[in-house]
Amino acid sequence: PRKIGNEFSLQKFGYATGSIIPSHSSNILRTFLLKTKDESAFQQDEIVVIQCNIDDMNPQVLGFLMDRLYAAGALEVYYENYYTKKSRIGILISVLSKYETFDTIADIIFKETTTLGIRYFRVNRKKLKRKQRRLNTSLGKIGFKEVIDRRYKKIIPEYDDCVKVAKSKNMPLKDIMTKVSKGR
Repeated sequence: PRKIGNEFSLQKFGYATGSIIPSHSSNILRTFLLKTKDESAFQQDEIVVIQCNIDDMNPQVLGFLMDRLYAAGALEVYYENYYTKKSRIGILISVLSKYETFDTIADIIFKETTTLGIRYFRVNRKKLKRKQRRLNTSLGKIGFKEVIDRRYKKIIPEYDDCVKVAKSKNMPLKDIMTKVSKGR
């Protein structure tokens, strides 16, 4: 393919002639197949943020809640501490979710916590394009995410794979993650 300007690249071209010979012009057809360039390093989508405040529940429940939410398809779960009325320590529960899993996740929050209500809102998300790959290292095969665009070169090791190797080799997890990030 040949680059044509900043927007397109030439994929194929062709010429053809007709059977009639007009006296005032040539009878030639020229066609091009152009491909638009998708140079964006990003993917965009829309997700939902689900939140609730808790100030009257045993915080030991939060670990179990997080496991349930991830199992139901949550993209991210996080907790923040704050002070609420009557100087109680409160917890803000935030969950990032696709729309397809919203009802399931909301149901889990209502069942597993003391909340009487949730709030939710749509947000736009921009994320780097990436590929899932596996790397043969001296420690064994480890999965990782690799950013496709050269401008944002990143290799992010799969946590669970690194944990398995750390346990089996009796090595520090951080050393394994560093090794995979460097492609060894």
